Amino acid sequence: MDNPIFQKLQDIIERAPRTPQWFGMAEQAINTIYLLGEQPDQLCSQIIKNLTEKAFRPRSQDLEVEVRPMTPTQAEDEDDDDVPPTPATLMPPDTPAIPPTPAWSMPATPGMERQSSQDSIKNDVQSTPSFALAQLLFTVGHVAIKHIVYLELVEREFKRRKDEKVKCEYQLVMPRYKLIGSKSRRDR
Repeated sequence: MDNPIFQKLQDIIERAPRTPQWFGMAEQAINTIYLLGEQPDQLCSQIIKNLTEKAFRPRSQDLEVEVRPMTPTQAEDEDDDDVPPTPATLMPPDTPAIPPTPAWSMPATPGMERQSSQDSIKNDVQSTPSFALAQLLFTVGHVAIKHIVYLELVEREFKRRKDEKVKCEYQLVMPRYKLIGSKSRRDR
């Protein structure tokens, strides 16, 4: 499980954006882990531990803001405007800004109410601590289902190997019995 793809899958599950699409993405990531991994239970148990810590961490740790010293130009700009800082001004200068959504990609006026309600739902999802708990429970449930399937495949492989071993032993023992039986028939 040292392959970088497994680390990327773990990052996808643990650090993905908090949107409702996360659940489908996490499902596919877990499916991939169980499909490609030799010991997927180890990686999935680490993912579950990390999500548990994230879900049950005190909320104050999530809301902490990193305070950065301001450059002289930022201090002058802030004194002149008397405007509260925006997220763009709080970001370090090397961080790329998120471009605004172009007007042509916005839906027509009847869908505007629908868009705003979807935005409010998205904001609620991002602000509630229950989303982290939902992520944890979804992951635990899906890993449990995939692990049952994985154990059934392992059991099937053990049975196949056992049957193969018995068949080989039978083939080694049977020719001897055939020889013994054939000699006794000829002698009669």
